[in-house]
Amino acid sequence: MAPVHLASQTSVPPGPPTASTPSASTADAPHSDLVAPLMAGEIYRLGVGDTITVTFFNESDLNRECYIRGDGSIFLAMLREPIKAAGKTPEDLQHEIEDAYRNQKLYKNPMVTVSVKEFRSSPVTITGYVVKPVTIQVQGRTTLTTALAMAGGLSQQAGTKIHVSHPERTDAAGITVPAPSETISYHDLLEHPDNKEINVTLHGGDVVTVQRTDYVYVGGAVNKPGMLALNEVDSWTVLKALAACGNLSRVAKKDATVIVRKKEDGTTDQIPLDLAKILHREAPDVVLRANDIILVPESAGLKALYAAAQTLNGMSSGVVTGLTLH
Repeated sequence: MAPVHLASQTSVPPGPPTASTPSASTADAPHSDLVAPLMAGEIYRLGVGDTITVTFFNESDLNRECYIRGDGSIFLAMLREPIKAAGKTPEDLQHEIEDAYRNQKLYKNPMVTVSVKEFRSSPVTITGYVVKPVTIQVQGRTTLTTALAMAGGLSQQAGTKIHVSHPERTDAAGITVPAPSETISYHDLLEHPDNKEINVTLHGGDVVTVQRTDYVYVGGAVNKPGMLALNEVDSWTVLKALAACGNLSRVAKKDATVIVRKKEDGTTDQIPLDLAKILHREAPDVVLRANDIILVPESAGLKALYAAAQTLNGMSSGVVTGLTLH
């Protein structure tokens, strides 16, 4: 990965972009026009918010589009009472409608068909760093991998953490109970798609948020200071990061490098590094953590020496020419 260049080699790398300024694709409001497919053997059950079409054979005047109300019921022409629709399959509902018209002696042998016009009872929102944030309507068992695929997959800025939050629920005593949320590793999801504790089943009201990738930063006396995404490699080490940033500049002060690491309480640690020893395998390479900053200072003596060499090489007197420092 080519690092994003910073304005100055001696400046501290900037902090990560904020979550309020994601890429253009993630800034779009979620669409709500996708319905997750049913798996083999599953049957859809109607829910509050769905719109259904009730069609009567040879009685077109009775045809209706019905919105399933908050109490789960629908109203139909000529019937004295509403009919409960939520929780039933379309086939079950059409039989109940036929029985209602028959029992009230409105029609001797009514023939009814019920179809779903709009699925709106079980929305699941997929947002964050996906290609196309979307709200889908789930039927039956819809897994996390299915939902992510319907959102176009993860974007290039996506990290490895997927947050799934569930809506509040009301217990038997009528008390609102906050539902737990869970964080799932994308690597685990790829490796264990058949594990139901990882590839979880989503339900109406769930929100799936793909977190932005974390970065490590390299600044100071390196050839290409920049920020490196953690999703690019399994793990960044000091040597890997330096290689990705074009290695040390010739004026780097190798024995005075530090890693600036943020602690949980918001303060920072400065971890000293001796790059000369690490480069010569005399000290172990260091694994970097999210948001670590490697700062490589410049050697004032080396900088002055190289400046003098350039001045001397540029002289046209011929007294001193071809001076090279290594």
